[in-house]
Amino acid sequence: MSKVSVYLLLLLTLSCGVSAATISGNVYDYMLSITNDVKIEVNTAPSQIIVAKEGSYSFSVPNGEYILTATQQNNGIIAASARENISVVDDGAFTVALILFPALDEEEK
Repeated sequence: MSKVSVYLLLLLTLSCGVSAATISGNVYDYMLSITNDVKIEVNTAPSQIIVAKEGSYSFSVPNGEYILTATQQNNGIIAASARENISVVDDGAFTVALILFPALDEEEK
């Protein structure tokens, strides 16, 4: 067997063991309108962070338990946020809509 065949066989064997899922979706405000400029983070190791400029996001994650958080800021202060617990047990594409709710002032809490 040639070296190229051995390397191809090794590459195919190793790539079969890798599993990942795609988590994607849109970010909405509490009136259910798509919202822009939202920071979205998933607590993978290392964490993945994006800014959804046009209201959509997508992450590739291995199987596991995750927390997906979204925050929208106004002048450096969190104006709205969302948090979702996600359990990925199989490969595939999963859609999660994030709905932002206004942050409460300390007095309102």
